Amino acid sequence: MRLAILRYGFVTDSKAEALAYAENARYQLRQSRYLRQGQTSLPGAFLPEEGFDGEMSPEDILANNPIGDAEMVAEKLAAEMAATRAVHICLYMSVGRARHASVLKSIEAFGAKVLTALEKARIAARPAVAAG
Repeated sequence: MRLAILRYGFVTDSKAEALAYAENARYQLRQSRYLRQGQTSLPGAFLPEEGFDGEMSPEDILANNPIGDAEMVAEKLAAEMAATRAVHICLYMSVGRARHASVLKSIEAFGAKVLTALEKARIAARPAVAAG
């Protein structure tokens, strides 16, 4: 069976930008949780942003997702792919109120740096073929 992993993911060298992304991910988590509760009416024109017991802090989101510099993102994804034997990666790279320019920069870095590192890790993990 071919599996995929689905994660929040963001590539940046800026700790502040990574934290802002994690805060946006938490915002999106809050919004989706509100929708799953089955409300039939809204308290206003927009979904409320309500915290909930047991929600992850932005720091927890950073620690548990591939968010950060390209090397760290590649390492986390390679480890998850090896542990789950996933062959595909799906990432939420634009969440909440994330700035469009930052998202585009992250996507470009993912393509230029992270994919290259993941391909090298995949090749290195292949079993050696015995010479005949």
